[in-house]
Amino acid sequence: MDQGTPDNPPRDQALSDEQIAKLKRFVKEIIRHAWDAGDLDGGEIQDLAEKLGLIRSEPFDPEVHKVSDYDGDVGDPIYVLEDWLK
Repeated sequence: MDQGTPDNPPRDQALSDEQIAKLKRFVKEIIRHAWDAGDLDGGEIQDLAEKLGLIRSEPFDPEVHKVSDYDGDVGDPIYVLEDWLK
């Protein structure tokens, strides 16, 4: 079994072809914008990640979402990584 490293922890399972394709598309879009001297802001990156199924929105719950810098109220949307990326 893969023991991993601090920067690359072991994974329980390999990524599927579909998951790899989503990650490749995300990386290509980000790099394409950089090469075209584009200027992506955080909202655009978040939108792309959500569109590709890398993140999802769910209602904020301080018992579940242990974040110190979130200024929303309980029930407000918060974006989290899809489970396969955790």
